[in-house]
Amino acid sequence: MFNLQLDWDRPAKVSSQLSEHILRVRILPSLSDVQQQAALPLKLAVALDTSESMQGEKWQWAKAATQGLASQLRESDRICVAGFADWVTPLVQNLPNNQLDQLQAVLHNLVAQGVTRTDLALSWIQSTLSSQTHRAKVGILITDGHPTNGQGDVLSDAVILIEQAKKMAEDGITLCTVGLGDAADFNSGLLVSLSDRGQGTFMYADNPTLLTPKLQERLQAVQAIAVTDAVLKLNLTPGVKLQRCCQLRPDYLPLTATNPQEIHLRNLRVDTATDVLLALEVCARENLIDSPSSNREFPLPEKGYNGVKHCRLTFDIKLLSLHPQNRQLNLQSLLNLLSHLQVWSQ
Repeated sequence: MFNLQLDWDRPAKVSSQLSEHILRVRILPSLSDVQQQAALPLKLAVALDTSESMQGEKWQWAKAATQGLASQLRESDRICVAGFADWVTPLVQNLPNNQLDQLQAVLHNLVAQGVTRTDLALSWIQSTLSSQTHRAKVGILITDGHPTNGQGDVLSDAVILIEQAKKMAEDGITLCTVGLGDAADFNSGLLVSLSDRGQGTFMYADNPTLLTPKLQERLQAVQAIAVTDAVLKLNLTPGVKLQRCCQLRPDYLPLTATNPQEIHLRNLRVDTATDVLLALEVCARENLIDSPSSNREFPLPEKGYNGVKHCRLTFDIKLLSLHPQNRQLNLQSLLNLLSHLQVWSQ
């Protein structure tokens, strides 16, 4: 079950001036044992940098971390792994957790050499996961260097990579990126942008020994995904404008509203709340409409390995008149700014 809670940053006074207020939308899952089992099975695609710069200690730790990640898969999860340098070399496809010897064997024979074709790695992640249904789809890009072209020259314009990450998010794929080793050797800003556009997380492992625990921590998070395409729909009353928004919890993500005012949250997890902050501009008004605070529960979609039934989570705000002389509003009074708030899984 999900509980939906709304809170405002501060009281507001009706005045002749514009004002801005922050609405926190909290989507809080039930912690019952039954609902904890509602997480979706996972398909994971790991693109491992096998370029020449990965030779040495980093290479050994990267291979060990990949094996450690695979060892934490649940029975219903599947993993695909590929190395990328001058080209992409698929290593294992749809591997269950009871066949990990195959992964160990191919990683043992893999040699680090060549350039860093990040574009090909992103294309492989997308092609591997795009057609998958009824699963959480997560790609992980592990690299220690700058993306290059086929001749080994560092890309001067990474717009195409950002667009690839954006397209993944549109296809329901969560992209996480890992910067391994000295941050001076790779473009951390680009990796952050890729994970932001891919609705994922950037991880930095300056010490190769940190890679395994960071990947396993992220795996636990994505194994808790219960809804993969959540959307927040806002129907704002006249005089109210959405200025900006972001997801604050469980991971910070910049968000944008589409037309009509829909905010794609993508993943909802059963192990923690999802907090979204909305900055709303309120015009000067002499009469406001008040609404009492209320919380409601919404069931998760029924889960089964043959498919996930679509669910719709709806929160309706009842509108009540507020006397004009009541100029001081408490936090919940500003709920009049939203005449309808909906969260659903498409």
